[in-house]
Amino acid sequence: MNTALYIIFALILIFSAWSGYKRGLVLSTAHLAAIAVSLYLACLLSSAFSGEVVSGMVPFAEGFLDHQIEETVIPEMKLDASYSVKDTLELHPNLVDVFCTNTYRAAGIAKGPAAQMSAEAQNYASTQMTDIPTAITQVFCQRIAYVAGTAIAFILVLVLLLAIGNIPNLAFRIPKHPRLDDLGGTAMGLLNGVAYCILLCWLLQFAGVLIGKNTLEQNVLARIFMKIDILTLGVGI
Repeated sequence: MNTALYIIFALILIFSAWSGYKRGLVLSTAHLAAIAVSLYLACLLSSAFSGEVVSGMVPFAEGFLDHQIEETVIPEMKLDASYSVKDTLELHPNLVDVFCTNTYRAAGIAKGPAAQMSAEAQNYASTQMTDIPTAITQVFCQRIAYVAGTAIAFILVLVLLLAIGNIPNLAFRIPKHPRLDDLGGTAMGLLNGVAYCILLCWLLQFAGVLIGKNTLEQNVLARIFMKIDILTLGVGI
């Protein structure tokens, strides 16, 4: 999967640079603005509506997380399987943070989001007066619903904005400077490609079960894209 990810990144960057060359500097810049606007509108929509599906996800997520705990987390942490998870954590509260993080990691969540979700689960358990396994499941469902909702809404909003932008069917070109327009459009198109790669990495942080739990950490380009990511600073994750 690591090699496939390199190929996907390369294709995105090449296609985006070529599209930027064809569009020119002005339209490529507008495309980048459309990406940013679409992302933040998608976050607003997902925040408003993703919570509606959480209750329906809980039974499935509970079974999935229980399996990860039994097959991965308990053996890795060398916990006594004769005790329930709830009893073990009540006896050893110092293990709660590591247990939460390891559970999310076992479920395919990348290190950064897993640590953040661990803190959220502990806070949820404290404020809602519930046990840690229940809090882990609830936070997992909330996060996955939000991420999936953001991804779907982003695609829909971006397609809508680009469709509206294409209605006039105008070609905005810099007069008397075709070379500047071509080079600037290519550079801006490449920047658009970087933005798409950043968003893909952001999404794949929650898809370790599909791509491999350590794939992003092992991929040099993915690490670079996540390092320079300023695009998703306001998405709440």
